[in-house]
Parts: sequence; C-alpha cells; structure tokens
Amino acid sequence: MEFDKLREVIGDYQQLDFAKGAIELALYCAEALDADGLGKEYWQMVSPELERQGRNNNAPDDSRRFSWERRARCYDLVLDSLETFENKVASGDDAAERVRAHAYEIAFASTDEIFHSRLYEWLISRGLADELLGVRKKPFLPVS
Repeated sequence: MEFDKLREVIGDYQQLDFAKGAIELALYCAEALDADGLGKEYWQMVSPELERQGRNNNAPDDSRRFSWERRARCYDLVLDSLETFENKVASGDDAAERVRAHAYEIAFASTDEIFHSRLYEWLISRGLADELLGVRKKPFLPVS
C-alpha cells in the first residue's frame, strides 16, 4: 500500500473514531514495511539524539536508514491518531474520551519496542507523562 493511501485510510478511521483500525493498521504496516528488520537494526545502531540532530555514524546511503524512515512514518501516523483523539476530547465530545482511552490502550498493548520508545518520547514532549504513569492498572507483583 502506498503511504499516501495509508494516510488517507487512517484519516478516515480517525474521523469515524475507529481507534483500533487507525492504530493497529499503522503498526502493522510499520512491521510489514520492515519485514527484514533492517529498519529496526538501524534504530538499534544509531543514537536517537544523533538521529534527531540529523547526524549519525552511518553512511547517508545506508539502506537500513530507508527502512527505518518508512517504519517511522507509520509510527507518526499512530501519534497523529492519538493527537486527533486528544483534540476531540478537548473539544468537549463526551464519547471522545472513551475513544481516546481505547486508543491509548491499543497503543500501549503493542509489543513493538521501537514504537514504545517513540510513543514515550512523544508523550513526554507533549506534557502527557501522566498517560505513562497511568498505563499499569494492575498492582505491582514482585518476581519470586
């Protein structure tokens, strides 16, 4: 699927308050577009701080970077969905709170470690660290 088409479909899901579709489709595409794991390998090898500054130790034509960028664009769609659902809550729509809560539940349930890193950075940058603190509703059980 072309990225523009993916963005369009996810935009439609956002308008329909279909959090499950908007988030899971983007996360699925992130994995599918990096099926060989090159993007994940690139992410593991490059310091996030250097990447944000546009500097890294890898060659600019590193094929892993292209795989990472495709994966990152899909993560951006998830974050855009979360922001869209946040904005709907801010506008006073009562049903939007359930959609927003469900969206975060789906996002936090992801097993994609790279996505979680992006999600946590995004939440902190937006002053939504409370969302991180409220993730675990189960009591802490010590490992024996």
